Amino acid sequence: MPANPGKNRSAEKQKKKRAAAQQARKARTVAQKARDARLAAAAETEVPEGAAPHPFAESGEVDYDALDEANEEIAKLIKKKSFDDAEKKARELADRFPRHSDGLQRLAEIHERRGDKKKALEVLREAVKRPNDGDEEVTAEIEGAIRRLGG
Repeated sequence: MPANPGKNRSAEKQKKKRAAAQQARKARTVAQKARDARLAAAAETEVPEGAAPHPFAESGEVDYDALDEANEEIAKLIKKKSFDDAEKKARELADRFPRHSDGLQRLAEIHERRGDKKKALEVLREAVKRPNDGDEEVTAEIEGAIRRLGG
């Protein structure tokens, strides 16, 4: 018998939950690719010469495994209170995945843990603008965090 069967069940439950969330995100990718293509086509025709295109107009396959892995790494750094390293990784994540709010959500969490609620609210307001591949649960989660912080 395992030393802590409750812990093993909890770990398995978390694995199943992450796998289900990843599968749901991948299922939304097909519809998102069509939206991305429309946005990219619109961006090509609407952006004046020399101007930067809209950051969310890019299309392409999202590596959700890398996104999840980076999220977990940042969460571990936050837990260890390595806020400087976590902030650097969160900013990299936000830049690497401009269609997703994960990096900005982690960055807001870092600011909140440091006691800077104003800066956390700023970052969350930026995060809610990201499309997140149409995941309404993420948008609701961000809006809930904004309300919780008094914004």
